[in-house]
Amino acid sequence: MRAVWFSMMTMAALGGCDLNTIPVKATVLSIDRTCTFIAKDAAKTETEEPCSATPEFRQFADKGKPKGNRLVGREVMHLSWTAPAEGSMHYGELKFTGRDDEFYTVNAGDLIDIRIKKDDPSMFRRA
Repeated sequence: MRAVWFSMMTMAALGGCDLNTIPVKATVLSIDRTCTFIAKDAAKTETEEPCSATPEFRQFADKGKPKGNRLVGREVMHLSWTAPAEGSMHYGELKFTGRDDEFYTVNAGDLIDIRIKKDDPSMFRRA
């Protein structure tokens, strides 16, 4: 009985860990964002343009959702990291939408946490 309880507790403790991956810091090289701002007025105007070119995006990023407006967006974040075992550089992409916090908070040049596979450091996922 104790052995079953111990093995269940061990599995619960390791449930969030992937033993075949290791944590690494990745540098955000660039971010390609596209936003559609939908203003709530009589005309229901929609404008699609790069997020960084519009003051509305800063409003969303700094204060949260402004009343009456909606943001629909997507981004591709280009990353680079060094594999600790072999010391070689690797590159990859992460995709986010306007529903993700990273869409508003991460900027080019920032460091983010990722997990890479031990046997193939080009394979990664968000930490």
